[in-house]
Amino acid sequence: MSDWNPLDPDAESVHYDLGAWNLDQRAAVAEVFAEAEIPHAWVGNEVVVPAELEEVADVLLDRLEQEFGVDGAAGSTGGLSAAIDEADDDDITEYELDEWADNERARLSELLVASDIPFKWEGALLVTLTDFEDTVDELLDAVEAGDVTIVDSSGSGRGTVSVADSDVSGETLTQMFLASERLQRDPLDADGLALLVRVLDDVEDGGTPFGVPVPVWRQAVELADQLADALAGGEIPDEIGAMEIAQRLFVTLRPHV
Repeated sequence: MSDWNPLDPDAESVHYDLGAWNLDQRAAVAEVFAEAEIPHAWVGNEVVVPAELEEVADVLLDRLEQEFGVDGAAGSTGGLSAAIDEADDDDITEYELDEWADNERARLSELLVASDIPFKWEGALLVTLTDFEDTVDELLDAVEAGDVTIVDSSGSGRGTVSVADSDVSGETLTQMFLASERLQRDPLDADGLALLVRVLDDVEDGGTPFGVPVPVWRQAVELADQLADALAGGEIPDEIGAMEIAQRLFVTLRPHV
């Protein structure tokens, strides 16, 4: 199972469209899949799992749908690639990205979904519609330069792509994870508290760590804020509440560290 790669065209995968699910609900999906040890990847609002685990994923998602009362089932979907299959050859543009790392292609996929650009992968070959060529070229340059992020200011859960001068570093992601690991065991751990303060300063200007889905990172930042509030928002730290929040933060980040 560890060899499964959602970007591999030969890998049998199932896509679930969670566009009708809000941020907290999608974060819960990531948490439940992690606890069930189901390998998964996020492409925009879609969660992708190995086809051999489809029945297990169906059961877990059905359970969450009932729990949350989601208006719209998490139906499997072929994503944005359907428009490619229906297009004429003259309307197709191809990009050979065999020199790119898997995480770079995953990041590009996320950006293309956030930009509503139809695409599909044929191995390391990216296939898109020629009408979107200028935007795709810009995204390719941005991913290579490492200066692109996704911002969701509408609250809808669908991101908009923004090219920025900087992004949240992988070190910040690691520090947030380490803070959650320490504080779930001891909410007054000095090193954990110092890491949490540093992380909150780093994420103040927004941005998303490379390779982390926007909904997951937004949930992590919200949990980090809640954790800080539980520890410093009142006259007496809410140690029990802080430990529970830290555990949720730990589970949320674990698949991405």
